[in-house]
Order: sequence, then structure tokens, then C-alpha cells
Amino acid sequence: MGSRAHPLLLALSSLLAAACAEPAAPEVAERDTCTQLVDHMVELRLAEADDPRLTDEDRRQQRDGLRAVLGDAFVARCEQELDGTERACALAATSAAAMQACARGAS
Repeated sequence: MGSRAHPLLLALSSLLAAACAEPAAPEVAERDTCTQLVDHMVELRLAEADDPRLTDEDRRQQRDGLRAVLGDAFVARCEQELDGTERACALAATSAAAMQACARGAS
């Protein structure tokens, strides 16, 4: 076989290393979920307020504007005030009202 590693062994060792890697720290997972929640909230609000006269560029600007307004402040509040169940509920919500009920239901 020589001194070169066999490609299959390299692939298997890469898979093993990935499988054995430590999971993301809880803070990272919370931040990622809260960031996803911002995106989901923005999409729900845009869908509910959709105006057929808007161009794709108008929608992009609205999306960017909402993300900027919510941004880091919302993510920080989400991390501090919502538990995992509330976050999962909000991510599964199909309307802004359903999303709000997720937070109220746990209070």
C-alpha cells in the first residue's frame, strides 16, 4: 500500500472525526435558533402584508429593513427570554399571531 493513505481511509477518517466532534455549545445553538426565528418572523410578516404591486426589489428592501430593525436586539431577547419549547413553537408557526401565541402560552 505504500506510504500514501488510501482514499477510502481518508474519507472514513474524515467521517469519523465529524461524527465524534463535540456538539455546538448551547449558546451557539440558541443564537442560531434565534437567528432562524428572525428570518421566519420576517417571512411571515412579509407574507401577511404582501401587496401584489410590489416588485421583487421592493420585497427585498422590506425583508432587509425588517431584519435590520429586529437584528441583534431581537436575537438577544430571544436568547434570554424564550426557552427551547417556545423557540420550536415559533419556528413551526404559520402566522405572526401563532408565533406570538407561542411566547404567551409559556408565560
